[in-house]
Amino acid sequence: MSIFRFALVIGMAIMLAAGTALPSSAALWYNPDTNQFEDRAASGNRGGSPIRKQVVDYQTNYKPGTIVIETGERRLYLVLEDGKAMKYGIGVGRDGFRWSGTHRITLSPRGAMFIDSWSSRTSPTRVALRSTSDPAAPLRTLDTNPVHTLDDYILHPTERFQVPTRDGFLMEAAWTLPTDFDPSRERHYPVWIMTYAGPGAPTISDTWGAGLGTGPWDQALATAGVIVLRIDPRSASGKGARYAWTAYKRLGVQELQDLEDAITWLKTHNWVDPDRIGLSGHSYGGYMTAFALTHSTSFAAGIAGAPVTDWRDYDSIYTERYMSTPQDNPDGYDASSALKAAKNLHGRLLIAHGALDDNVHPTNTLKFIRALQDANKQFDLAIYPTNRHGIGGRQYQRLMHDFILRTMTRPTSPSSP
Repeated sequence: MSIFRFALVIGMAIMLAAGTALPSSAALWYNPDTNQFEDRAASGNRGGSPIRKQVVDYQTNYKPGTIVIETGERRLYLVLEDGKAMKYGIGVGRDGFRWSGTHRITLSPRGAMFIDSWSSRTSPTRVALRSTSDPAAPLRTLDTNPVHTLDDYILHPTERFQVPTRDGFLMEAAWTLPTDFDPSRERHYPVWIMTYAGPGAPTISDTWGAGLGTGPWDQALATAGVIVLRIDPRSASGKGARYAWTAYKRLGVQELQDLEDAITWLKTHNWVDPDRIGLSGHSYGGYMTAFALTHSTSFAAGIAGAPVTDWRDYDSIYTERYMSTPQDNPDGYDASSALKAAKNLHGRLLIAHGALDDNVHPTNTLKFIRALQDANKQFDLAIYPTNRHGIGGRQYQRLMHDFILRTMTRPTSPSSP
């Protein structure tokens, strides 16, 4: 369910409970740039229309029962009866009631109680029934969800932080470090970057199971001495239309610039080996990988899963939302194409695609590998005959794991004729 629809559902529940009509500005979102709340009522039709923003703060008057949702960690607030302050906050409230992590809220029909499903990157999901009048003390714990298996493992340390870009934007990021990490070892550690990077699709959140370090994939690579960095470029940050639409008519361009800024930041750490930095992703993340390795010399290797390689070969609903049509934006389509730049491939590239993919058609990969062959470029290819858009299973996991270790744990020369 989208955040917009989620806000409407909860707003209707509050309206029923209060017995009064909510104002049009009843759904508010927190803007981390201004540290204030904003009214983001869509103007015009849905699907990428401009967004009106009315910046408000805690002291602005709102009708009782107004709901506030913070998109970043999905925290929920309600306004006091005097219309000035927050009644409570699952996350951060004016009364100091604070929890870390991400909360998913389900309100009762009359708004007197709610179910709070909470997790963080280090704590599995827990579920409790709480009262809207006193949310700090749970009425009943529904699921403590103990995961005793975690006690059988030594987990590598993880950390969430922000990475600055050249113009000051702060990208959300998280990494997993080897247990024996030693910052005094110069140019010692390879870094494998994982991203999705699609507009309005953040992957970094303080949520269990989000893959931010505690998952077996990150842990396995850290065991092998590889630092795993997950990061969201600005268009994928979830911080509003202002940043999502930096990708407009030039998908991949701003995202790659942000990823290169992340590499610049990594290189400020003496323990990073600048010659062993890799990138991977699936779907849009696969596109981002193919685009990066054909438009940058910063990556030693990459894994492109089910990649779009030219936006002319993807569905019009998604593509034209961000790119307009090929007739109206031919230069943008060319600039965003990995296919057009196949001759510039730098680094070792593994391409994986399901032969039955009905989301990103295999034509994208077939055209791309033909262009690579015509340019006398070497690459690795894995076609999965019975898979659609999703590829999984032990063989694929082993394939990616071995490719990363092969390219990251020994010097890797760029792709050459």
